[in-house]
Amino acid sequence: MSNGAAEGRSRAGFRVFSGAPYFWIFLAAILVRFYYSYESFANPLFNSVLLDAAMYEKWANEIAGGKWLWDRIGVHTPVYPYFLALLKIAFGPNRAVIRSIQIIMGAAAAVLMGKTAERLWNRKVGLLTAALVGADWMLIIQDSEEYAETFAIFFQSLALWLLLCRNGRAIIYFSAGLAFALSAGARPNLLLCLPVFVIWIAWLYRWDFKCLAARLAAWALGFALVFAPILLRNHYLSGAWILRSLSSWNFYAAVEPAFEGILHPKQGIQYDNYMRQPTRQGLRSQAEIERYWSERTRQIIRERPVAVLVYLVKRCFVFLNMREWSQYDFDAEAYRAYSTLLSLPWPHAGLVVPFGLAGLVFCGQRVRERWFLAAYTAAGAVSVVLLKASSRYRLPTIVLLCAFTAAAIVQISSFVRERHWKSLSGSLGWVGLFALLSWPDWLHLNQRQDSRHWFEIGLWQSQLGRWDEAIASYRKSADQFPWDADSPYRLGLILFERDDEQGARPWFETALKREPEFAEAMTYLARIDLNEGKIASADDLATRALRLHPDYETALLLQARIRQAQGRTEEELALYDRVIRDYDDPVVMINLGLRLEDLRRIEDALKCYGRVIETDSYPAFDRARAGLLAGYLLARRANQPDRARDLWLTVARRFPSETFFPPQALFLSRQIDETEYHRRVALAPSPSALEFSWFNLGLARRLGGDIAGARQAYEKCLGSPDVQPKKSFGESLPRQWSREELKMIDEKPEAK
Repeated sequence: MSNGAAEGRSRAGFRVFSGAPYFWIFLAAILVRFYYSYESFANPLFNSVLLDAAMYEKWANEIAGGKWLWDRIGVHTPVYPYFLALLKIAFGPNRAVIRSIQIIMGAAAAVLMGKTAERLWNRKVGLLTAALVGADWMLIIQDSEEYAETFAIFFQSLALWLLLCRNGRAIIYFSAGLAFALSAGARPNLLLCLPVFVIWIAWLYRWDFKCLAARLAAWALGFALVFAPILLRNHYLSGAWILRSLSSWNFYAAVEPAFEGILHPKQGIQYDNYMRQPTRQGLRSQAEIERYWSERTRQIIRERPVAVLVYLVKRCFVFLNMREWSQYDFDAEAYRAYSTLLSLPWPHAGLVVPFGLAGLVFCGQRVRERWFLAAYTAAGAVSVVLLKASSRYRLPTIVLLCAFTAAAIVQISSFVRERHWKSLSGSLGWVGLFALLSWPDWLHLNQRQDSRHWFEIGLWQSQLGRWDEAIASYRKSADQFPWDADSPYRLGLILFERDDEQGARPWFETALKREPEFAEAMTYLARIDLNEGKIASADDLATRALRLHPDYETALLLQARIRQAQGRTEEELALYDRVIRDYDDPVVMINLGLRLEDLRRIEDALKCYGRVIETDSYPAFDRARAGLLAGYLLARRANQPDRARDLWLTVARRFPSETFFPPQALFLSRQIDETEYHRRVALAPSPSALEFSWFNLGLARRLGGDIAGARQAYEKCLGSPDVQPKKSFGESLPRQWSREELKMIDEKPEAK
């Protein structure tokens, strides 16, 4: 008897998948998604991580690498990055594993929604709901991408299933609160659905205060486990209760007259310029920027309330439109085009919106749980309309509408079967009304598509180092979109990095013609002018760039170089200090140390190097480099070779995994001889390593008293090919130092 009871309890845990139809829907949804993934390997962007996906990936890698707490408030919450990080820790950095688990989650969400719909209506509605969610072509695409939608939809479905299909024990409410928090943590707009949960629980237990308090407390505890740590950490970082940065911007974008209720600035430089408005007014902290957009939002609502209502109505039409309006980084139709499977007429908004809204009207009454699901769906829709009404952002609400779509279809079928023509005509009238809202392109979204698929391909090819392919992709994007200033700019960057400054110049100029306030393009034109000796022109361009983008690190460092060329040393050093204060960049600190060396400010330079060496959060490469440079400074300028050797030995011992620096440090600290040093350099004979090897031989010989041998090594260094890129400022350090050493030898005949 006890064995049978235990077996029954174990089976209860898998009841959500009970019944062959749900199992086959679950299996079919998985197979369809894997087949789509197989076909999508022809899509150059299928394995890419760009924009939002890149931010998630970077954050997840930091967490998996041991950095569990974030040090700045991002535009996303850490919930989805933590999920990715846990997968990376468990299975390694394998995107196929992430894709597979999300595919299973997407198929499971279909079954959970089906079971929920079955509980609220009947088995036919449940099975059709599961089939609609499992076969939605946008969901099929998203389940294979590193975006938060699959995660949010799965936990949203789990929270609803727990509340509507399980018993009312406190542990269930705790689990439901936790599941909803994970869903809203990945998609914070769903927080607008929070009051629906609270009202539902309060209404269920309105006659039993003790049960009400226990259930609300359990639900709140599950919810708080996710959001309390995020809010506390963000408050610690900013001094304000901020869930994520730019939350207020999303509300502002819904009411800004220039956007006409639907248009955001186009992704790229146009968007970047708009987002720099607060920094141009001197605002720096995230709390100040949040207040800036909040005040702008309130001002518009106060001054133009009627226009705001019109804009919101337009956004409702975007939400209801059957088309996928690809406005940002993800062109869903382009992804779909790579799959013959998805070229079939799979269900999505064209079916779900008219039938789902009709189902809300004539299938959402009579049962209290249906009222709850209808209220939750309405709140979810409002949250999307207030933020981003199109593309993947509306998917959590589309999933909810699938249940009402299934209910409407089953109800209409029953009217036909039972020949209830009056009821049938009324229900079809509702479907027709909502189809009239959804099917025509009232807002001309087809003409407003501005997701640049070829530009995104170019970005990804650039990340992979496939420069020629990236150039071709950027050219296609620039030809396709006459307003696209980012593609010419990126094309110019590639040519600039290849030391083809004259080839890069016309592309930067094209970018400026298309977007006159392109600070980055101005900065690179200024760099070209400075390298050509046109100091006044470079100064003018850099100054204009900093007016548009006051915190642009590249422009600030360029202006420091310009001040150096102008002989305005204090202004130059002040610019370095500003960049270090704002960005805490070890490379900039090292460059400042080198500049202080040139100015003979030895102790200040050593402080810069020392700060880099002792900061554990900096990359080991930069710390090792700073240690080696500090040793050079002590040996060459401070005449302290013993102290330099101790420092070089420390570098070799502390950073043994850095292949470039330890051989140099071991040789200069006398741990290995010239023969062994030559052998180690030959193992990785890069031009820079060979150039440094000749200088290091000269320095070691000079410190050992072999002046003739030192001269020979220095001359070989100067006679070796110049590996310094043309775009760099000045010649390479080994060549520069070799000249200085030879000059010193020539000026001190007694040292010969």
